[in-house]
Amino acid sequence: MSFAVLVLRGSAAVFGAVGLAWLLAPAQLGPLVGIELESPTSLADARAVFGGLECGIAGLLWLCARDAARVELGLLAALLAFGGLAFGRLLGFALDGPSDAIGTALLGAELVGLGAAALARGRLRRAR
Repeated sequence: MSFAVLVLRGSAAVFGAVGLAWLLAPAQLGPLVGIELESPTSLADARAVFGGLECGIAGLLWLCARDAARVELGLLAALLAFGGLAFGRLLGFALDGPSDAIGTALLGAELVGLGAAALARGRLRRAR
């Protein structure tokens, strides 16, 4: 298995696990990141945005990992997804102040995903 496929599968697993957790237990996860989910609308929104969207990204990355012709596209998608998350979190830190430990840990994970996707994409492009 190539490094690029490994990164895609690992990224898909991360997005899938986080998404599934939010789909199943948003009321329990919300307070961990400072979000109080008290109404059916807020719970459904958390399930959609933090659960369904993440599971959708996981599905895309997994499908790209299965097709050699789509591996580079999948790596670009992973790079943009992790990069968008990290950018949004960093912007929040800049505009709203520093985060607590969970926010810092999430940023670290996003930067690791971003770095892995960038490294794998660069290696794949150089190999061609």
